[in-house]
Amino acid sequence: MRLSHAYLAIALSWLALWCPSLWAQLPASAVNVAEGGTAAFHVPEAQGTTYQWQHDGVAIAGATDATLFIAKVSSANQGTYSCTATSASGTTTTVVGSLSIGTGNPGYLVGLSSRAFVGSTANDNLIVGFFAAGQPKPYLIRGVGPTLASFGITDPLDAPFLTLFSTTSGVLAANGGWQGDARLQAAFNATGDFPLPATSADTAMLESLGDIRGGSAGYTAQVSTSSGSPGVAIAEIYDDAPSLAPGQRLIAVSSRALVKSGDGILIDGFVVTGHNAMTVLIRAVGPTLAKYGVTGVLQQPVLTLFQINGSQPATEIGSNSGWNGDATLASVFRLVGEFDLPSDSADAALLITLPPGLYTAQVSGANGTSGVALAEVYEVSSGTTTKPTSDKTTPTITWATPSNVTLGTALSATQLNATASYGGVNVPGTFSYTPDAGTVMNTMGPQMLSVTFTPTDATHFNPAYATVSATVVRGTPSYSFRNVKILAGGYIPGVYFHPTEPNLMYARTDIGGIYRWGPKDSHWVPLLDWLTDGFFNGGDAIGLDPTNPNKLYVAVGLYSNSWAGNGEMLISNDQGATFKTVPLNFKNGSNNPGRGMGERIAVDPNMPSIVYFGTRQDGLRVSTDSGNTWPQATGLKVVTSVSIGGGQYMPMGVVSVLPIKASGSSGAATPVVYAAVAGTGLNGNSQALYVTTNGGSTTSTWTAVAGQPSFASAPKPMSPMQAKLGPNGSLYILYGDGAGSDGDTVGQLWKFTPDSSWTSGTWTQIVLPVNVGGPPDQQGFGSVAVDPSHPGTIMVGTLNQYWPTGDVVYRSTDDGVTWRDVSSVKAPGNSSSMSPNLATHDNTNAPYVGAPGTVSTGNWITGLAIDPFNPDHAMYSFGGGLWITHDLTKADPSASSLGIVDWKFEDEGIEETAVNVLLAPPSGSTILLSGIGDVYGFAHTDLTVSPAQGNYKVSQAMPTSMDFQQNMPTTVLRASDGTYGATPLGVISTDGGFTWAGFATMPTGTTTGGGSIAIAADGSSIVWATQDTSSVWYSKDGGKTWTASTGIQAQSQIVADRAKAGVFYGYSGRTGTLTMSTDGGVTFSTIQTGLPIAVPFTPAPTLYSLPDAQGHLWLTAGGNADGLYTNTGSAASPQLTQIAGVQKSTSLGYGKAAPGSSQLTLFIAGTIGTQWGLFRSTDGGASWIRINDDAHQYGGIDHVTGDMRTFGTVYFSGSGRGILWGTSAN
Repeated sequence: MRLSHAYLAIALSWLALWCPSLWAQLPASAVNVAEGGTAAFHVPEAQGTTYQWQHDGVAIAGATDATLFIAKVSSANQGTYSCTATSASGTTTTVVGSLSIGTGNPGYLVGLSSRAFVGSTANDNLIVGFFAAGQPKPYLIRGVGPTLASFGITDPLDAPFLTLFSTTSGVLAANGGWQGDARLQAAFNATGDFPLPATSADTAMLESLGDIRGGSAGYTAQVSTSSGSPGVAIAEIYDDAPSLAPGQRLIAVSSRALVKSGDGILIDGFVVTGHNAMTVLIRAVGPTLAKYGVTGVLQQPVLTLFQINGSQPATEIGSNSGWNGDATLASVFRLVGEFDLPSDSADAALLITLPPGLYTAQVSGANGTSGVALAEVYEVSSGTTTKPTSDKTTPTITWATPSNVTLGTALSATQLNATASYGGVNVPGTFSYTPDAGTVMNTMGPQMLSVTFTPTDATHFNPAYATVSATVVRGTPSYSFRNVKILAGGYIPGVYFHPTEPNLMYARTDIGGIYRWGPKDSHWVPLLDWLTDGFFNGGDAIGLDPTNPNKLYVAVGLYSNSWAGNGEMLISNDQGATFKTVPLNFKNGSNNPGRGMGERIAVDPNMPSIVYFGTRQDGLRVSTDSGNTWPQATGLKVVTSVSIGGGQYMPMGVVSVLPIKASGSSGAATPVVYAAVAGTGLNGNSQALYVTTNGGSTTSTWTAVAGQPSFASAPKPMSPMQAKLGPNGSLYILYGDGAGSDGDTVGQLWKFTPDSSWTSGTWTQIVLPVNVGGPPDQQGFGSVAVDPSHPGTIMVGTLNQYWPTGDVVYRSTDDGVTWRDVSSVKAPGNSSSMSPNLATHDNTNAPYVGAPGTVSTGNWITGLAIDPFNPDHAMYSFGGGLWITHDLTKADPSASSLGIVDWKFEDEGIEETAVNVLLAPPSGSTILLSGIGDVYGFAHTDLTVSPAQGNYKVSQAMPTSMDFQQNMPTTVLRASDGTYGATPLGVISTDGGFTWAGFATMPTGTTTGGGSIAIAADGSSIVWATQDTSSVWYSKDGGKTWTASTGIQAQSQIVADRAKAGVFYGYSGRTGTLTMSTDGGVTFSTIQTGLPIAVPFTPAPTLYSLPDAQGHLWLTAGGNADGLYTNTGSAASPQLTQIAGVQKSTSLGYGKAAPGSSQLTLFIAGTIGTQWGLFRSTDGGASWIRINDDAHQYGGIDHVTGDMRTFGTVYFSGSGRGILWGTSAN
């Protein structure tokens, strides 16, 4: 007789879905038993009930348990068996079954199929134990999970892992996926087991098992999860070559698992085959397992036995929910060699004789409870035990699921911490782990760990084995961002020494934040990197508290134009380490004309809770609560509608405020305060300097200072640019005909020494030096500085002198009677240099600033300051950074000889470039290519130094787009905006960006170039969408000739497919249209419309092509639309679809895939949920993790670029904060 094991497995699944009602009385059974075999009959047991068994109506002496066991069947035992049950409710006699002697082979077990819920910890594994008697023979063992879904199981185990152990020799075999093995498939067919898909994650093995000595050998098969996800699984043990020989067959099986409700109950299916019935002992052990160190046991198991009847409902043929110390059962426990159960335990047991057929033993928890239980099925043969004869005990291994292991780290005692115990007492011995301690885990995902325990006492204990699944995860990314070193590169309108704290300096930029260099700092430290909005990442003014060096005020807000928002006042009590933000109801303009004027903020030196702020358009503001509120001063009438000329027509307002400490005393408001107001000489307004003698409030009265110069009738009317207070109480006021930084052509410097009235005094014009090398329209001045420790020592800086050596810094030690140039170098080959070789400029750390010995002073010198504690220490700032000297007095007449002043580009820490493009070539010596405003861009081979070759020399125009050739990344293109006359507009490099050459020709009609450019992956064609023509152009000869493309909108963004040569994409932000060319840019066709549209003054939608596959496209939606898009169509016909989980995206980069991942790493600047930041995904955008924090937001993040050489490396630009980069191996 041979039954289908496939039917058994299907029955296991079906039985869980059909829950039979309990019958009041079990059906009678008729069994044939081979002579000499065993037989058993059973009735349900109840408390307070006595039993008496009868054979053919005659009482059987001593048969008074609920179970009747016949240890050796003979012909005398044939007949009908009934049981009389007596309880308080009465007496009932039930015919239980009949017994006859059968002919042929005895029944025997050929397989077990155990179905249970597999959890995520070792304690929740499905463990099947069995004994194979006799000489070794093949057994088929399977762990099935995914295929159960086809049988109606809703939560199958997605990734089973099958491990086979021997009780004497440890791990025999393991399998994590059967992979369609032909040998296994043949075994499935031989046993009649249901098929498994060849590609399924189900597991199987075929092993020769048994005892070569002819005894019996014990084994356990464990099914665990390799993914960490729990689910329902089946463990199957099948005799692949059933034998009738009593000494060579499966004689006992058991399974241990976590029992849950519903689909999570434990179901053991088994097959009885042969010609006759066989007697089996079935147990469901829960509470007693606790004695063996098992935790979370099932407290009250319910054991129910069913017979499978084809397609009919299964028949319940026995049940038990507490064995109650049944003496007959206890004797059979000993007969089969199984451990005893306490007589009062809630464990369950059945002894029953079963004819050949399919059966399921179902273990559930009373009232739906959960816990770990052991289900056992034993062949009960006459007078013999089924277990190997041994007095040894197998200890229990306790091994909690390890905490996640970080990829790239070694296993340690943190994970390898199993213990062995018996009866709650630890068993001494050694543990051998596979993999062992120190093994570096380099594979992501679930990994199986195993342990072999060898007891010290081998006489009484067997070796023990266990497995757990440890999940190897990528560690939490740990990024520390730093700048790609360029140094400076942008305009610094103001520099400051603290008036009362030595070695404390500040610098304010127009668009790139504020910097501090303090006594404990080794370089300039950015203070505003916590800002998220670049609109506030520029300082229009700085205020220092002379009574408290920790106090700092910064007025921020880039623009005062009508379309701009209001500014903010940032207030710090710890030198800029942290700030409080005070919203203002007026505008600031750190990137407007006049940003070099000042200084607009002044702290009362006698009562520092009073702070003055001269605004551009809203008069003088006076705070009396340390900057928390800013009401307007009503007494100072400022004409805010007056604009400053010189090409910069915007109101400048109150440009400088100077409280006179000597006029008051500590603890009271300083009474005398001067305010310099722009607009003098325009529209007949001759008043520029005002004073109050009752300062400290918004109602203070202000009057114009008497005798001040008037420029109302001057050929070029002038107004104050800066005003400084000298150490002797005099005011130095610098006037100009513009606001700076461009357009000023003339300037004057006046000294005002007040008399006792403070409203009048002596006015003296200090004759400024003549810019000898400059033409008449380059005689403007932008800065004045005083030496706080040396009366009469002053310095001035020119403005807009571009030739021959740039602007000039002059110094006087006699109040302007004589001046000395302290900054100029002789321009090579230029005999008209006005003051040759009077200074040196050391820019070793920033070669792009100029060739050694030829570096000019720079332009736009509006920041100029002398250290109040060291007259040799001074600094000036210009449009590209700042210079510092430590030997300034070498130029003074009092020096032994008029020496050369040495200036150094001490800008370490300052990075203020405005980045337009970033590219990270996948190979070659160039690590990073950039396109940058003002300084054009760089090819970095070392991120930690400013490139030795300097910046791009061709072309010196504003880069708008760059691209490298994918299969030869040393070939690079750059398109630039030539609006201000620089050429060439399109250039190419073949050495990774070190040298460049212009295209031989330009597309027809282009005069400013710019726009978007791309090169095919093999370099066969170039496509350029210029910004000033009505066509997109292609060239197939390296830029020698250009032809208009068709089918694409002008000014589209052009992207080359990085995997397929000749394929280009065009994206029109004006219409939200995606086009595609497959012929090198000759023709384009529209493939999608309705995509995000660009809006002025917000980040534009941007298309990206990734190199791992043709058509691998991503689209950031920009500032006007939501989401992030990727191609869900084909390579031949891309369709961009918004992915889930990303609310906003403004820039995207890609880089090398993470270890264990097949997906390129993605980086985006955007919003996930409600959190803005820089995010990373290693799973193709399915999940994201933020890699910056609130302290590192850089005023906004853009131009994100990954690195194809090193996993985790990312580059991006801040808002005026240059290029930043970071990396993390996790």
